[in-house]
Amino acid sequence: MIKTHTFRGLRYRVSIRDKLAGFAEIPGHEPRTLYVDPTLSPKEFHETAIHEAMHAEDPDACEQVVNRRAKSLSRWLWRLGYRRQTDA
Repeated sequence: MIKTHTFRGLRYRVSIRDKLAGFAEIPGHEPRTLYVDPTLSPKEFHETAIHEAMHAEDPDACEQVVNRRAKSLSRWLWRLGYRRQTDA
């Protein structure tokens, strides 16, 4: 399972847990962590992961823009066959 990822040159911890559907901590908060709930449906997990990554990439983007872009990109990648792989 992925433990960290770098967005904009900043390393984020990745936490796949069911306390929050999705959340990206604001810059300046240490440690920076991106949360995604593993109990979401596969499509919701996919979109939420993209949504939170977009917040990490552009913390100043408004929620409406992030929502629209995440939905569009999620649909595109889903149609191309991208799916979450879980550890066996």
